Amino acid sequence: QRAVVLHNVVENALRYPPPATPMATGVTLLGQDLQIEVLDRGPGFGPAEVDRVFERFYRAPHLQESATPGLGIGLAICRGLVEAHGGSLTAHHREGGGARLRLTVPLLRPTPPGPSTSKEPHG
Repeated sequence: QRAVVLHNVVENALRYPPPATPMATGVTLLGQDLQIEVLDRGPGFGPAEVDRVFERFYRAPHLQESATPGLGIGLAICRGLVEAHGGSLTAHHREGGGARLRLTVPLLRPTPPGPSTSKEPHG
């Protein structure tokens, strides 16, 4: 599922900027978390859009009349998958124009508590 999320984020970074516009990625190890950033030079997000892009069926106003296909559900699904695995997916405006999406996921899953091994006296 992590590969699906990364694929969707990269695909968006390639879909919305003009053709042949470079995209950048960065990977950082933060303790027990892996942080991946995908940066593009597309239309980016306005301040009011950085949280709305994760709402189901939301498309930024400048994309609603665009020829670029999309339903506005990809990032919502991605965020749900990432959060289900204990991570986060955030959107930011990129300095100089464009978008920066930051995916942070734990490298190790927390171990769920097992059955108690203590013995209680009966009686």
